[in-house]
Amino acid sequence: MNVFTPMLNQMAVLFLFMLAGFLLCRLKLAPENTGLVLSKLETYLFIPALNINSFMTHFTVANLAARWQSLLCSFVLLLIAIALGYFLSRRFAQDGYSRRIYLYSFVIANLGFMGNAIIQGVFGDEMLFDYLIFTLPMVVFVHTFGVAWLIPGKSGKMTLKTVCSPMFISLFIGAILGLSGLTMPAFLSSALSSAAACMSPGAMLLTGFIIGTFEFKSLLTNKRIYLAVFFRLIVIPFLMAGIMKLLGFSGSILICALCAYCMPMGLNTVIIPSSYGGDTKLGAGIALISHVLSIITIPVMFTIFT
Repeated sequence: MNVFTPMLNQMAVLFLFMLAGFLLCRLKLAPENTGLVLSKLETYLFIPALNINSFMTHFTVANLAARWQSLLCSFVLLLIAIALGYFLSRRFAQDGYSRRIYLYSFVIANLGFMGNAIIQGVFGDEMLFDYLIFTLPMVVFVHTFGVAWLIPGKSGKMTLKTVCSPMFISLFIGAILGLSGLTMPAFLSSALSSAAACMSPGAMLLTGFIIGTFEFKSLLTNKRIYLAVFFRLIVIPFLMAGIMKLLGFSGSILICALCAYCMPMGLNTVIIPSSYGGDTKLGAGIALISHVLSIITIPVMFTIFT
């Protein structure tokens, strides 16, 4: 209960923001392009501010030397997730693009929007930095191969444009500031902290708003989605956390690994296809069901493994 209660409380807070976004959409209290505006704010302002704010404080040679095992574990687990994703996606879809949607969903969870919010809300800023270091290989993968998978009508190959994203670049800016020891003016540091604090509520408002643009009936009738969500929320976290346990890892590395892999399916399966004019129905159904069920599965997973 020492883990379950605060985790459930944090999930309840995030769910309230998600519900607010859903109601704003359904009751037409916000413009139709609100989802696009929120996604732009998250991509170009809130998440980059969070990355820079955390990395410039904690990204030092001493901290990196102490966390090399975390990066190595993350890389190995990512390779396992990719292999598992290819195996599962071929059994969930026949056409190439739908298969890539499932593939992305099995390999990458909502480790940014929701993962950052949960780690920071429950465990604090220091653990958030541990989590950002652990998920660095995944973030690199998302902004290279991951984004390329989700572009409709393409072969799934990455380009220079998919690499040069604000979230990816902000990691390097924060890393340079942290390693060099340079300090920002007080007003600029305060502005970054304020923008970073908007990341969690903004991300959940975005989630709720995107889900609210679809009719529930059309999203809830695909039986394969429920099976995919079962793998995403139950099977894959059990596998990854079990591997870490068998290898003798505990503490912050185990918490970071569990958080990275027990999150619901990411919103990129909706946001990226939408920005390219592709079909978002499958991605929205996956996002809706997995985010709702994760309110219970995430606290349960943390209770079991921590």
